[in-house]
Amino acid sequence: MVTAPVVIDDEAQRNNNNNNRGSDLQSSDSSVTPGNNSPATTVGGTSTVHGGAGINSLGATDLTVSGTDADVAISTDTNTVTLITDLPLDSQNAAPSGDPVPSLTAIDLESGQLVDVDLSTNGPVAPPLPGVMLGGLDQVRRDLEKGFNSGSVTHLSTVQADPPNPSWSVPDKLTLDPTSAERIAAFQKQQAERIGVFNEAQAARVAAFNQQLAETSAANPIGALLNSAAFVVSELVNTAAVVVTEFVNFISFGVTQFIQGISDWFNTPAVFTGMYGDPATNGQYWQSQRAENCVLQSMAMIINQLNGTANPVPDEEAIAQLAAETQSVANPDEKMYEGLYKADGVTTTTDRVDIKDGLKLLDMYGITATLTKYEKTEGNLALRALAFALADPTKAVSVGLQGGTIWNEVEGDPLPNISSADHQVVVIGIDFDAKIVHLNDSGFHENGNDAGRNLKVSLDTFMRAWQTDKYETIVASLKVPNTLASVTSTDVSGPTELVSVG
Repeated sequence: MVTAPVVIDDEAQRNNNNNNRGSDLQSSDSSVTPGNNSPATTVGGTSTVHGGAGINSLGATDLTVSGTDADVAISTDTNTVTLITDLPLDSQNAAPSGDPVPSLTAIDLESGQLVDVDLSTNGPVAPPLPGVMLGGLDQVRRDLEKGFNSGSVTHLSTVQADPPNPSWSVPDKLTLDPTSAERIAAFQKQQAERIGVFNEAQAARVAAFNQQLAETSAANPIGALLNSAAFVVSELVNTAAVVVTEFVNFISFGVTQFIQGISDWFNTPAVFTGMYGDPATNGQYWQSQRAENCVLQSMAMIINQLNGTANPVPDEEAIAQLAAETQSVANPDEKMYEGLYKADGVTTTTDRVDIKDGLKLLDMYGITATLTKYEKTEGNLALRALAFALADPTKAVSVGLQGGTIWNEVEGDPLPNISSADHQVVVIGIDFDAKIVHLNDSGFHENGNDAGRNLKVSLDTFMRAWQTDKYETIVASLKVPNTLASVTSTDVSGPTELVSVG
């Protein structure tokens, strides 16, 4: 079907159209008058064509053309009409465009699909492309297929990538051995530490030599010059030795990585499964705290767990008294602890005990302990070390964390913002299948007298709370009594005897 373009000669109508450029869609009420030989342009809309001499200001692009016998082909579809114009232009009479680059600035579509917009809005519309009508997404696809004859057009939608896992998150299957990436990170960290130690030592040597040089150069300038040359040569040798050592370390690590990679290729790495630790047994050593002395109570629970004393020795009173009488390791000019009560003997103090003093108290009770901290990106390494320690019944483990995080989860409240660590607990088990961590928490007893006994929190929440203290971990065990000595008989013909001493 071929029809002539529409002619609008009404000056008022043209002015009215120019005053409504902000409309998203054009009116479909225009009348069609045949017999007009003026050029036409395609305007986005449903079944709507405006033509005529002098039509301009369509959207952001001004277009003025002249010609004769312009044909307008109307292609119909079940749900849409696409208008494609064929404008033969007279190059001598064509007026230059005011804006040769099409712009979409006149289209103001804030949200939703175009199909939801009212199609009866009056005023011209700036088309996104000449020859393509505006409509719903499906309508645009069909228009593009017909207008460009390019086959099926696939909808392109923005696919948002999943947000990265939090730095404290643990993989669903944590391998017993570090992954390749973790081994590389550990090697680089150790290498940086070694180089840092060398640089500090070298800086100290240089400072000492410069001081010595300043004292002797005035009296013996030639000797100072010779000493300077010898010092430079010595430091070059030291630096070269470090470089060679690190190169050998790098090659050795590379070979180890290669062998481990081959092993991982043929063998599926083992992962943590089941329960590590014995929460059912070790829950009996839980104690509650009456003051802000979670470090003291965690040390007391470790002592009783390792000694197997269900009736606590020490209890809160005893270990608080010992701390109040002992000089602090962290602050040598002070005692470890002010005491459990204030001068009135009733009100508890708000004093807290430093973790270094906690280690000293363990030592005084015959327990050896090591404290380890990790980078905040080394949660998997810290968790492995924690699990292996829990698997050993001769060891007990305590960690520092943010108390409000675990308490809020247990009580069903939203987790607080991440802040600094403020609490100490004893870890008595990890269930890797259920992703649950079991704690003896002396500070949680709001819901009952022993609510903190064998307290269960999700592994993810525990890791989040633990990261705030850089995965601080105390692993403790009873000191080995130094009561056995081996004595070999001087008589080579006689048997070897073991003698108990002391």
